[in-house]
Amino acid sequence: MEKKVSVYQQTNKILREKLKERVKELHCVYSIANVAETENLTIDDLMQSVVDIVPSSFRYPDIACATACVNGISYKSRFFKATKLKLVSQIHTGGKKIGFLEVYYTREISPLDKDPFQKEEKDLVDNVCKRVGKIIERIQTNKKLKEIEARYQILTNRFADGIVIIQDGEYKFANNAFSSMAGYDSPEHVVGKRYNRFISRDFISKYDKSTIITSDSDDVQNTIEYQFVSKTKRIIWVEEKRNVISWNSSCALLCTLRDMTEKKKKEVSSIEETKQLRQENILLRSSLKERYRFRNIIGRSKTMQNVYDQILSAANSDANVSVFGESGTGKELVAKAIHDLSHREDNAFVTINCGAIPEPLLESEFFGYKKGSFTGAVIDKHGFLDLADNGTLLLDEIGELSLNMQAKLLRAIDGGGYNPIGSNEKRMADFRIIVATNKDLKKEVLKGNMREDFYYRIQVIPIKLPPLRERKEDIPFLVEHFTQMFSKTSQYDGVPDYIISEFYNYDWPGNVRELQNVLLRFFSTGVFEFLDVKNDMPTNSDNSCDLISSEHQDLIKFVEACEKEHILKTLKKNNWHRINTAAQLGITRSTLFRKINKYGLMQIH
Repeated sequence: MEKKVSVYQQTNKILREKLKERVKELHCVYSIANVAETENLTIDDLMQSVVDIVPSSFRYPDIACATACVNGISYKSRFFKATKLKLVSQIHTGGKKIGFLEVYYTREISPLDKDPFQKEEKDLVDNVCKRVGKIIERIQTNKKLKEIEARYQILTNRFADGIVIIQDGEYKFANNAFSSMAGYDSPEHVVGKRYNRFISRDFISKYDKSTIITSDSDDVQNTIEYQFVSKTKRIIWVEEKRNVISWNSSCALLCTLRDMTEKKKKEVSSIEETKQLRQENILLRSSLKERYRFRNIIGRSKTMQNVYDQILSAANSDANVSVFGESGTGKELVAKAIHDLSHREDNAFVTINCGAIPEPLLESEFFGYKKGSFTGAVIDKHGFLDLADNGTLLLDEIGELSLNMQAKLLRAIDGGGYNPIGSNEKRMADFRIIVATNKDLKKEVLKGNMREDFYYRIQVIPIKLPPLRERKEDIPFLVEHFTQMFSKTSQYDGVPDYIISEFYNYDWPGNVRELQNVLLRFFSTGVFEFLDVKNDMPTNSDNSCDLISSEHQDLIKFVEACEKEHILKTLKKNNWHRINTAAQLGITRSTLFRKINKYGLMQIH
């Protein structure tokens, strides 16, 4: 029993010894690996560390020492002593012997040990030499790379353009100009960073595709423009030119970046300017070719061209303007055009119908009032002059303004200011006056209905609008304009020619407004009729031909006009059912078709 225990203890001791040896070997390998990770490691530092670490992993570390030689340079451990008891292993790099590692015992261990070194110790030294060879290769490669980088740095730092080398999505090299462009103090802070952090989101996809490289340089887009984003979020436009190079035995991109922000701004400005000039040129040519529309005013006649010129002249002045014209000629449109084309366009355009305000309310409406100034004045209220400050005041139906109000308004116009009702505060307002009237104001002065001084104050630039009957050549343009307005919500998409021909035979006492209402009624109901202003009844009816001008002297033409009107009304009554219409008219279908073609009758859908 005691013998078995003794064998067990001896076996256990041997195992513990072997385990201890293995732990020392692992410690040796781990320590050398740590040395290899040292930044800026040199061959001298590596080999000195190896000869210092290896002896401690042997069975008898107290009498072990080591020496090494690499590229003719020797390294020795502390208390080194060469003896006959040595273990040797060679160091190779790239298949070429560059040195060796030797481990010595400084004295004999036992006369019985012919070879004091164990197999595991021999394997450890061989393993260390293999690792050292690979580490030296890496050190030499890094040294060469740094030398190349240094040469690149010396050369590229002379350039104002940014220069980088991209490999595997990272910057492997950068010059001073690029690091400054990226917002860093030195190139070292740029190297190792991913390129996509410096590319604008709008361009990252395009840039990613353009950086896919192979050994064939034709696969790479040579030049690309994009927005570069620095560390400080500063955005600049750059032009990047690329070449495929070999870097550390792999394909890489050598990129040159040039700041072209100012150039890009000029290009954009030039494009916008060219576009604007092209649009202005188109508008100018259009207006020179055929000025039939001015703002919201329609008309190509000579009289309207004169009106347009007067509007432009008035808009370039700050003088008061008088717009004369019959009811419905577009006086307010002219006033608004003058305002919109003047330097006051961004301020208020205030319209007042002088004939619609009762005499007792005129002063409070024009000048405003203070709270409590009279019964019902529960809040302060701004007057028309307050609202029109720095803008335009349109006085429609100026002939209806009382003499008393003319005097107070004249004082405000002449710079004397005005007082809101219930206030001693004098207010001053900067406004331009445009008056609109269908009366002859000079006759109103002679009649005593208008103050002479007020008349001359507002009659600085007179503009007279022609009635529609004096510019009938503008009717087609007006019809087209109103058709576009009303046909959008109507079952009718146009006005028949025979209706337009009737427009030329009518005097239009209500002018453009009447034409607008006639067309609105037509597109709304399908019924075409003029309105007699005197008795407010339609001028065409089912029992008359009053639609036709009474000035027809030719009996045949008059009869044909009546026949045309009667056939058209019967067609409408029968919803354009030609058989029923022919039966009701008492004629054959062929006769009806012939007359429809003769008179150019058509159904409006």
